[in-house]
Amino acid sequence: MATNPPALKLADLLTSLPNRRALVAELQRAATQSTQTPKATLIFIDLDSFAHVNGEYGHQGGDMILRQAAAEIKKLARTRDMIARYSGDTFALLLNQTTLHDALPFAERIRKQLQDTQFSHGTNPLRLTASLGIAQLRPEEMMAATADRVELALQAAKDAGGNVCYRHDGEMCVPVSSVFQAKAAEATGDSLSLAAY
Repeated sequence: MATNPPALKLADLLTSLPNRRALVAELQRAATQSTQTPKATLIFIDLDSFAHVNGEYGHQGGDMILRQAAAEIKKLARTRDMIARYSGDTFALLLNQTTLHDALPFAERIRKQLQDTQFSHGTNPLRLTASLGIAQLRPEEMMAATADRVELALQAAKDAGGNVCYRHDGEMCVPVSSVFQAKAAEATGDSLSLAAY
């Protein structure tokens, strides 16, 4: 019986991104890299109301849009980061060497990039938005626990109506926008500046 090459088992065939299995392996590596404070943050990016896209354009059209969304997110990822297709219309972005504080403007930039992108299926233009959940890895935390906190933040973003980022700060889910409002009066060059990315 033929088996798939190992590389294919870690790749999503639709988007050519790493798949969930590859992400889990990278998360485990990042979590054990430091026994003190792992400087890595995980983001889930879920396309809003994607069932309507499949309903209007069919699954073939939906697949085309997913590939376009993957390409838009990949444009913003740094070489040290990992973007993966987590499931269905949900992507994951692991920001290595990045704290939760510094990941927030990155997440906002992704949200805005997807909001401003004109997707297409044939000659039909399409606008999409995304909800994002964010959490920083904790020392010696199991991957499932990290994913659970990101999922909670993502669900909070969905419950808030979508097209928004929420972070899980270890205690609760908080909208990222509140951080930017609080920092609005700070001097240029603050670590939350989008220009830094």
